[in-house]
Amino acid sequence: KQWYQRRVAVGSSVLNHESESDELRPLARHITKVMESVRTKLREQCLRDVACYPEELVDTLRWFDYNWAEFEFSYVSRMCPVKSTEELYQQHITTILFSETTAEALKERVITE
Repeated sequence: KQWYQRRVAVGSSVLNHESESDELRPLARHITKVMESVRTKLREQCLRDVACYPEELVDTLRWFDYNWAEFEFSYVSRMCPVKSTEELYQQHITTILFSETTAEALKERVITE
């Protein structure tokens, strides 16, 4: 799963998505640095006490999780069409209206199941 982040960070482009890859490159480099920091802190903690997770390490893991989620969202939203909140709301309303119209048509026997 992490292959795309590393490849984009070092300058590779996703096939047919060169401009999107260029946009993601700074974020990919950032997440690579974050990952290196997390690995270092985890390695140091493992050498101390594997049964203990100090608050600093937990905070680092939360920081990594936030940054990784940000990178994944940016990656997906650039590589795949993602609907805005408004588009999702309009789709939801259309579904409700269609459902209500279908229910009313069944009730009035305009259509049958």
